[in-house]
Amino acid sequence: MKPALVEKANVKSCIASIFFTLPLAAPFIVSAIAPTAVHATVINAISVQGNSLIPAETIRDFTGVPIGTDVSPGEVNAVVRRLYDSGMFENVEINISGSTMVVSVVENPTISVIAFEGNRAIDDAALSGLVTSTSRRPFNRLTAEADAAVIAQYYAQTGRVGAVVRPVVIPIGEGRVNLVYEISESPVAGIDRISFLGNSAYSDRRLRGVIESDETGFLDFLLGRQPVDPATVDRDRQKLTEFYTNRGYIDFQLLSAVPELNADQSAYVLTYSINEGFQYRFGGASVSSNITGVDAAEFDRFVRIREGKLYSSEDVRDVIDDIETEAVRRGLPFLRVQPQFTRDQNNRVVDVNFVLVNGRPVYVERIDIVGNTSTLERVIRRQFDFVEGDAFNPRKLAEAADKLRALGIFGNANVTVREGSTPDKAVVNVEVEEIPTGSVGFALGYSSEGGFNGTINFSERNFLGRGQAFSFDLNISENSNVLSFSFFEPALFGRDVGAGLSAYYRDVNRVESSFQTTNIGIEPSLRFALGEDTDINLRYRLSLDEIRDFEAGASPYLMLDEGERLTSALSVTLTYDRLNSPIEPTSGYRLSIENEYAGLGGDVNYNKTVAKARAYTSLFDESLILSAELEAGAIISQDGQTRVIDRFFLGGNTLRGFATGGIGPRDSDDALGGNYYSVLRLKSSFPLGFPDDYGIFGGAFVEAGSVWGLDNPGAIDDDMYIRASYGVSLFWTTPIGPLEFSYAIPFQSEADDIEQNFSVSVSTRF
Repeated sequence: MKPALVEKANVKSCIASIFFTLPLAAPFIVSAIAPTAVHATVINAISVQGNSLIPAETIRDFTGVPIGTDVSPGEVNAVVRRLYDSGMFENVEINISGSTMVVSVVENPTISVIAFEGNRAIDDAALSGLVTSTSRRPFNRLTAEADAAVIAQYYAQTGRVGAVVRPVVIPIGEGRVNLVYEISESPVAGIDRISFLGNSAYSDRRLRGVIESDETGFLDFLLGRQPVDPATVDRDRQKLTEFYTNRGYIDFQLLSAVPELNADQSAYVLTYSINEGFQYRFGGASVSSNITGVDAAEFDRFVRIREGKLYSSEDVRDVIDDIETEAVRRGLPFLRVQPQFTRDQNNRVVDVNFVLVNGRPVYVERIDIVGNTSTLERVIRRQFDFVEGDAFNPRKLAEAADKLRALGIFGNANVTVREGSTPDKAVVNVEVEEIPTGSVGFALGYSSEGGFNGTINFSERNFLGRGQAFSFDLNISENSNVLSFSFFEPALFGRDVGAGLSAYYRDVNRVESSFQTTNIGIEPSLRFALGEDTDINLRYRLSLDEIRDFEAGASPYLMLDEGERLTSALSVTLTYDRLNSPIEPTSGYRLSIENEYAGLGGDVNYNKTVAKARAYTSLFDESLILSAELEAGAIISQDGQTRVIDRFFLGGNTLRGFATGGIGPRDSDDALGGNYYSVLRLKSSFPLGFPDDYGIFGGAFVEAGSVWGLDNPGAIDDDMYIRASYGVSLFWTTPIGPLEFSYAIPFQSEADDIEQNFSVSVSTRF
């Protein structure tokens, strides 16, 4: 044991000696190594070794060392770093031999070809724009790996989060390589489930119907999965907020919208966390002014809010818009309206005071537009109700952004504002993302009215980047051949006036009657707004109409119309629309009246009027949607008798339970139509319990109507008889369009009516 103890003691003594001696010896150690650590060498020559492709002079230039200068070891390290950073070398060594710097390099091979393998979803051209490696330049592994990461990230942005990208180098001799990016694509990670946290007033099903994001469905193998799109999620935030605040929930908050990948990264779970708050109704509504010389009473007439109605942010915005529009008319462009809310939490009532205040004078310095690669700038600018130099209005800015998105020619449209050259000036930034707007379609279909049919369609929504739309259609069915062309200019001469032109050729075998018709026509039209909810449409029709090829035993009354006549007619349509949605409304109403006068030249002379009214409401969390439609029309001929092709017909999809032309005056089994008609439709739509992505809903309806009245009917019975039916519908949103299957049972009919229980049509739920 003793020798061991002595050994340990000696070791400890040595360590202690070193510990205490090192500080004393440090200056001597430093002085011994200093000459090699900090000694600078004058470089009189630079020798390059190992290069075969890159000229020695180029390498000398990259060192950045002038001949005749002193170079320290630290500067030598910097030279090594510069040569590596050039991306031309796989290995670099530098030695100092006397006054000569010897640079030994191993060159990176030169890239001959850059290729992509395994990519099907994204083409080579798009991927080439992502990589920084370049043909005929030295290969750099770090750059290639960084490019692979960028490609994988790009795939992730398109929803293919599982895509793997690997750079592969293939030597081809003579210091050259091919660089191939091997891509293993993954399926699009769609949205497996959309859920909501914090909702009690409305179900997940109802809220999924509000947002644009959609769950992956069983038809996605045809349509393709849709990835999580941040822009769509942002629009979902806005739509959910508008949905709740327009239904009384003034304090609604969307706390978060979080997409999370599932365990195998094949799909997302998108979760919206919300705070509904309480539902309020309007109490009192008033206007007050904080502006000297502005009388609030002059704006009282714009406060059209009914006490006791559910609070609606849209109603509040309408009042603000009306007041600020009137203020501009009065020469007060910077008057702003600030709504102040006073909540009665016990009774769930909110009072609104619209306070008139002076806004900070700010003018539009300029409007900057980017992203429009094909769309002309004027198409975007005309969506703004202001130009450079006008007073800046945030509300008009928001309206312009909505108009841009509604054009349907941009995938995304962001409108922001920033301070201009001075604090009283604003610069409006418009960033758009263009999408394909043209389409070519081929379709086969079936209708209970027209039988099987085939369609060829070519359309463009942004013709030559001018925002114009045109389409060409060819439809061939068992009973008709139709060739049509249409063109529409939404801003004629740069004004808020739409102009259209359509031309057509129709050859139709009228199955409800014993004759055929041929129509060749042209229809120019103008459309403009009379108010926020009111539109007027002017249309002129010039058509050559032929009634021919009567079958044996056809009605003598119909044969009076045989022959060819020219129709010259002008129509005016006035529409007042207060629906909450133009596609699938759940509340509001729409009124329209159309009057057509034929007799501006031509061979026929009549006056024809059609009036329509539709109203919608909903129950049970908007699951049950109810609608009522009332139509009526009359035609009066100045020639003594109306033509069959100008009269009204009911049946088929216009009065279910009866065939097209299956009711009304008849003669020799031919439907004659009538000079007058009216029809009432009561409909409902409701879910059937299928998952939302199936797009299947049910419906029920009751319809009643009549067609009557002829000129000089003789022995033909043209009196008014009410027909009525009830039935059920099945709505199915399919890849080829929304289909409606209906089964109707007439319960009020006449003996010579032609009934038809089952019908199929292309139709939305309403």
